[in-house]
Amino acid sequence: SARLAQGRLSSTGPADRCDSVTHPVTGLPFDYEHCCNTCVHFTDKTRSVNKVKLRVITCALDPKQRNNIRSLGVSVFTLGHLLMEQGSADCVQHYEEAIGHYQRIQDTAVEAITLFNLGHAYKNVAAIRDLDAAEAAYRRSLDGWDDNDSLSRSKTINQIGAIHRERFGEAWKRGEAEETLLKHTQAAEEHYLQALALCPPNAITDLQPMHQQLGILCPEK
Repeated sequence: SARLAQGRLSSTGPADRCDSVTHPVTGLPFDYEHCCNTCVHFTDKTRSVNKVKLRVITCALDPKQRNNIRSLGVSVFTLGHLLMEQGSADCVQHYEEAIGHYQRIQDTAVEAITLFNLGHAYKNVAAIRDLDAAEAAYRRSLDGWDDNDSLSRSKTINQIGAIHRERFGEAWKRGEAEETLLKHTQAAEEHYLQALALCPPNAITDLQPMHQQLGILCPEK
């Protein structure tokens, strides 16, 4: 099943990347610089070819048609992902387009991955930072995961906790009332604890940062 490739999705820029990363949808390694140079051409070409094919699809989709739509979704997603890594607000429109393609073929797992990345975009890209939109995207992502995919669900709940932690920080800077600060802190703690409880015990690389985030939060209560 499709899984989150979260490790590099929250990076702030090219300096935080490896030359080779894992594609969040396909799960396959790809060369970042090569994708930067070719992705726009590839996406535009794929979009133009597949849109011609998709115009005639007005009834139930056969496997070939579904594959055409999924290929278009993957290529649009890839461009959106690269734009987010570059801090470009244009990533949102590509993520939204990809989500539409995945909804058409009812691929909820890949839709959930895209929504997870959309949440990252609204949280991490300064030009479009919107914590409410980020939380909404993460919650839509959470709804899309299989109930048995505890790792992906845990990671998504952890990101919702991070949103509440960000709200605490912003409220602190504005000098808001202690009651408001406590509300944000308690919400963050609740989600961090939920994420820890759900995370598989063998997911060591995911458990460590979750414990760290909870440890940083607790002194601020």
